[in-house]
Amino acid sequence: MTANGTWEDARPGLAVPLHEFGARVLNGLVVSIALGFVDIALFAPIRFAVLRSQATEASGSDWGWLLLGTVLDFAQLFVFAFVAIMFIFWLYHARLNLVHWGFAALKWGPGWALGGWFLPVANLIVPKLVVDTLWSASAVPLDQSWAQRRSSGLVWAWWLVFLGSIAGAVAFGGIPFSLSDPALLLVGLRALATLPSMAAAVLAILVVRTITLRQDARYALHLPGRIPA
Repeated sequence: MTANGTWEDARPGLAVPLHEFGARVLNGLVVSIALGFVDIALFAPIRFAVLRSQATEASGSDWGWLLLGTVLDFAQLFVFAFVAIMFIFWLYHARLNLVHWGFAALKWGPGWALGGWFLPVANLIVPKLVVDTLWSASAVPLDQSWAQRRSSGLVWAWWLVFLGSIAGAVAFGGIPFSLSDPALLLVGLRALATLPSMAAAVLAILVVRTITLRQDARYALHLPGRIPA
């Protein structure tokens, strides 16, 4: 061990570039943002068509709105599932790269990058802690102050907005609507429920892009990691 730390079984040749994983995540996030705008714009006519169909008052034009609403729901569900899977794959490989670069002693290893999303209560903070580790330890050249600088304002903003968007979606799902509601009210409430998730997607793009660029820069240099003493 030296004053700067000790090498920890570094195997940089086993690391993988992240740009392909990152590109899939980023593309999915961009599509999800676009679908969010479409959802807000079309929510009122689609919701009124649903309400009229439930009241057996649907007209011929309502069936077109109902079909469009169904297609939009499936598109959003597909994109959400795609982004979630690709993000977890990206997170796992990014964390595994740190192991190959010699950061074996860091907490929140590759297993947490996968399992941390599925543990009740723990999933409120563990994924963010994994991203914190990636944010600092992926820097090139290695900043030895990373151990004291475990997070960033951007990571905190992404995670808090992401959690807030989930809470907002749950709250919005419990709002009863009626045919007497003004269309502007429906659009406004839908925007309040959807914009946080869109903002979280924008912040996620910045986080994923930054970490991907940092890791790909280190990959190009084949630099092993170093653990501060």
